[in-house]
Amino acid sequence: MARIRTIKPDFFKHEDLFDLEQETGLPVRIAFAGLWTVADRDGRFEWKPRTLKTDVLPHDPVDFAKVLDALETRGFLNTYEVEGRRYGVIPSWERHQVINNRESQSVLPPPPQLGNASATREPRVQDAEKDSLTSAPAEGKGREGERKGREQRGRARVDAAGLARSVLEELRLTGDDLLRTLTDVCKLELQAGTTPEKLREKLIESFRHFNQARPRLQITWGPARFFGEGHWRDATLWPWKDGASSQVTVGLYRQSEVAEEEARAKAERRKAEFEFLQGANADAGYSVWQSMRTRLQESLDSQSFDTWIKPLGTAGIKDAQLILVAPNEAFGQVPERFQFNRFLPHTVPSIRMIFGDSGG
Repeated sequence: MARIRTIKPDFFKHEDLFDLEQETGLPVRIAFAGLWTVADRDGRFEWKPRTLKTDVLPHDPVDFAKVLDALETRGFLNTYEVEGRRYGVIPSWERHQVINNRESQSVLPPPPQLGNASATREPRVQDAEKDSLTSAPAEGKGREGERKGREQRGRARVDAAGLARSVLEELRLTGDDLLRTLTDVCKLELQAGTTPEKLREKLIESFRHFNQARPRLQITWGPARFFGEGHWRDATLWPWKDGASSQVTVGLYRQSEVAEEEARAKAERRKAEFEFLQGANADAGYSVWQSMRTRLQESLDSQSFDTWIKPLGTAGIKDAQLILVAPNEAFGQVPERFQFNRFLPHTVPSIRMIFGDSGG
């Protein structure tokens, strides 16, 4: 459902959006503005490229999935998953939109890292002042203590912003939303007691290591997601193609023994799956799965199909098994739940599930 939103004159002067449009050749500026009318009062929307295109760019011959990916890569959009469904959120929403109080509350789940986020219309600066710094004892009493407390909070915000800007300059990265994301990360780390020097070193070295490792990773992230989702903390948790972990020479955080064991188990599982997939008949698997998808779509309601069937793909057929690839282990019981065996050909009597990078 489209909604009336606000657009400011500065939008048309946004250099980062212009540069992104020039680099990609995609209509990201009009698409980004169009997404505001689709998003609910909290700046959230379901990440469904085909559906979104009909609301935002119905007449343009463009792959809207590529438009969304471009905006996400530069930090104009963030994505997240809840119960196997993918959603998007506009991180700059609260700074640019004033929502009518009569508009319905959001029915979409918030990003997991935000939990019970504050209402849309609460200013960001208020949120910032409600962080853990407010619980620190201020020197002095009365107004003097309050003044020093405000100064302390102000210094923390300034230090975090300056540190974030320094990191981005060193890495030659730009973008207002990326700067805000990294500033939030720096603020939390500084509050936790990390020294600015060590944090700066960690952030820079991790991102450089990540750029070098991109060809060996099964999935990569844009700078905003890399920093905002905490991927900079530990390279051994990155989804390596060869199942191997990476040696990181710098770092403030070390895996616990449990986390290391989980990482080893995950690597072993990926290696076994990779070996199993060698020699699979991809064309035959695609043909069988497309036929099954069509029949499943006819037998299921649209919500069940979009939630549980659309995200599945196939890696082929091997050893008389149809190999299905799912986003995560939440899809493990889907074949049994929806009785996939009804639509399997007699030559392929069983299914093997393989789970993607969010499968744990």
